Amino acid sequence: MKKKLHKSNTTSRRIRFFLIAVFLAASFTQLGWTGPSHKEYISVQVHRGDTLWQIASRVTAADADVRNTVFDIVEVNRLGHNQDIYPGQILQVPVDRAAAAQINDHPGISDS
Repeated sequence: MKKKLHKSNTTSRRIRFFLIAVFLAASFTQLGWTGPSHKEYISVQVHRGDTLWQIASRVTAADADVRNTVFDIVEVNRLGHNQDIYPGQILQVPVDRAAAAQINDHPGISDS
């Protein structure tokens, strides 16, 4: 009788462990999924006196954080954190698709 009870408890534990493992795997998978990107890339020519912050401010939506855009520009263009940008340099700048059409009105900005 005790062997059956012990075997039943072991099976029950294995099932619980399996269900918890499946739940955790599904949770971590869902957390890592970001969905399709709605970004386009535009080319921006750097002018004398431009900063990454100024360039990012020109293309960032009013309800978005400019710091995220600066980070994206640094990542996409593989710039070092202390690396200077220079006049004439062309930067790839990620923007939302919806804003891409309006951005072309700014000087120094064009689609890529």
